[in-house]
Amino acid sequence: MKFGAEYQAALGKGEYPPQWINSSISYKKLKKCIKRIRQELSSLGLDHETLNALWQHIGTHASTSGDYDSKRLMQYQFTTEDGQRFVPRLCIALDPEDGSPMDAWLAPETKKILQRVGRRHSSIATTAGRPNGDLTRSISFGSEQSDTLAERTKNHDDIETIEVPLTSDSEFFQILRKELQDLEDLQVREQKGLTQHIESLASDLEAVKLRANKKKPSKDAKREIDTWREIFRLYIESEIFVSDHESDAGVRSADKAAQQLTYFAKQLAQRPSQAKPKSAEAHIALERFMSINTTLLRLLKFQELNRRALGKILKKFDKQTSLNSNNTISSDPTQLLSTLSPHQNNNKLLSTATLARATASTISTSLLTLIPQLDDYLCPICMSITYRPIRLRCNHVFCIRCMIRLQRDSKDECPMCRERGVLEATENNLDKDLQKFLKQEFKGEVAEKKRENDLLAGKELFGEGYEGTHKCVVM
Repeated sequence: MKFGAEYQAALGKGEYPPQWINSSISYKKLKKCIKRIRQELSSLGLDHETLNALWQHIGTHASTSGDYDSKRLMQYQFTTEDGQRFVPRLCIALDPEDGSPMDAWLAPETKKILQRVGRRHSSIATTAGRPNGDLTRSISFGSEQSDTLAERTKNHDDIETIEVPLTSDSEFFQILRKELQDLEDLQVREQKGLTQHIESLASDLEAVKLRANKKKPSKDAKREIDTWREIFRLYIESEIFVSDHESDAGVRSADKAAQQLTYFAKQLAQRPSQAKPKSAEAHIALERFMSINTTLLRLLKFQELNRRALGKILKKFDKQTSLNSNNTISSDPTQLLSTLSPHQNNNKLLSTATLARATASTISTSLLTLIPQLDDYLCPICMSITYRPIRLRCNHVFCIRCMIRLQRDSKDECPMCRERGVLEATENNLDKDLQKFLKQEFKGEVAEKKRENDLLAGKELFGEGYEGTHKCVVM
């Protein structure tokens, strides 16, 4: 299937909202513009083969002789009028002696046509004397054989040209500029909407957390927080949009993100019933969370699709017109829009990396940090919760039992960074704020770790037969 048909099929599947489709690259319309550009160039005697021959001749001559004039005479120029209207022009260099088109490679019929164009427009501008607002990206024609050119231009610093406005060419880039601007507006609008949805969900979860952290919290509130902690754990492990693994680190493609989102949904479905949301509000909140992720995924797919369409149409433009635009403009959407709209501040347009990272960061800072994960507070030695956390002067934290064992073995180096300071640690190194935080967020895990520590302390004191505390029995 050709890309044009594939592109239209992708847009027509019903996956994207109508307002998104209205902002997409009009690939078919731009193809028709390219056809009209070819016809317009051919009417000037500058067909595809002629232009290719000219580029080859001028490029070979300039590279072998280093002749600056050769490069100046072959240009394709973009200018802006009143800082707004974007106009491509074909610049044809003139003989400084008689004002005729200067390239000996042009066919006689082509020269005659261009002479008529010059007389009809009767406006001759110099390359060096263009207004400061002009954006130069040229295709000029002209250049004699090297000896003749050097002789005839040595006393002419300003090479005169006629500028032939290309109506269809101008239409092509005007359409492209508007559509790129529409895509940028869409990206900004949708990203803002995603951020608002994330912040709204965060506000609701914050209210649940406040209920769970009361002196006498309800069981439902505590259960809901535990449920969200498990949901967020699975979400973090799924690495849907951004991967931290060394083998595939970085932003995921839309296809890979879709696979990971499906994996996350399956993991949620496989959880035991007691770990699933119970209240109607909790179910709605989970649906909102999934909707945020599916909307982001759909936007990433839409961006990738339009980025491909842009690259394809620019490649087709150069291939079918032989105007060599790829030498002077970028196919990167952000840089291209900056060229077409130089007086606007453009964001990272159609950048899936920027959008994915920004939204993933918002989810992380606004949602995931609300309900901490146990894995972030494990002692790096025993890999269980850092009960009664001891903070060394190097700022690394360990549970008190592991710290006591290191001191008994006379080990003074921090297991993480090898800085000395273990033996000097005392009760003053107890991080009371962290201890309070852990007891509040992970009450069950802290109580379990305390029981384990008490059991180990009893075995050290009374021997391996010690099995924990029992009620005293009076015989």
